[in-house]
Amino acid sequence: MLPETLSEEIFSLRQGETRPVVSCFAHLSAEGDVQSSRLELNLVKVEKRLTYQQVDQRLREHDNYFCQLYDIAMAANRQRADSGACFLPLPEVNINVDEHWQVSVEVMERDGPAREMVAETAILANRLKGEFMAASGLPSLYRVQARPRELWQNLGPEALFANFSRRRLLQRVEVSLSPGLHAGLGLSNYTHATSPIRRYLDLLSQRQLIAGLRGQAPPLDGPQLLEIAQETEVNLRAANRVLRARQRYWLLKWLEERQGQTMPALLLEQQLRVWQILIKPIMLIASLNTQARGLMAGQEIAIKVLRADAFEDSLRLELA
Repeated sequence: MLPETLSEEIFSLRQGETRPVVSCFAHLSAEGDVQSSRLELNLVKVEKRLTYQQVDQRLREHDNYFCQLYDIAMAANRQRADSGACFLPLPEVNINVDEHWQVSVEVMERDGPAREMVAETAILANRLKGEFMAASGLPSLYRVQARPRELWQNLGPEALFANFSRRRLLQRVEVSLSPGLHAGLGLSNYTHATSPIRRYLDLLSQRQLIAGLRGQAPPLDGPQLLEIAQETEVNLRAANRVLRARQRYWLLKWLEERQGQTMPALLLEQQLRVWQILIKPIMLIASLNTQARGLMAGQEIAIKVLRADAFEDSLRLELA
């Protein structure tokens, strides 16, 4: 969203550099309840910058510091689950194209320990910021989501079919000037203000928040915030369509190189003679036209790639 001189230099948490931050302090009980909290404007120096893989390794080595952080994050996670949070753990697809235009695809679990820690602390920070904004009477943008059309018991990432099928039960997340239920997160007050480098609405929220912490009038009033948010949401939806189309293009390029090969898939749902399936090695939803009997949603199958054309956005499969 911002030029590299800002996003990767001045605004980046670079190792050994001092940066201005909004600090969120919280005392949590063993059950994950927030007992007290405060927000402050501070300067911090990054002593060590670690990757997710390095933190996961520290946890495997039972590093006391990171194990305590992980226990705190999981307590917060359980507290949200007890409050009705809806977890749909689905793998993440990483696509890489090298200098020879060879496409490689890596499917990773989103919920590794280090990623869970980052996610839970970000969710907690957004909650605390939302509560501060509401208590201070500062105009702010809140994320609200009605309860799903059906309630369910949360399952782990191994329940791939159930987690994919339940996505349609979720209600849309809306932007509001008033705090309200965010059913997916199990919270009654939630804003977005932890990623001002890559999300414009986070940048707006953080500007409002910093003004409040400084005792100044906020830059924008409620109607102005809502007008900007509505215009931004339209552009975000368009950008997301481009992102999905781009990902689909490169996944089809990956399949082009594997025409004639068989690979595992998962049956999702049937519409007349056409099944919606999930091609598991690349997590791509596709259509399979088959008259085979005895197939059931959730069943593991093998499919053969007859033809793939990324430029034409076409894919033809058959049951292997």
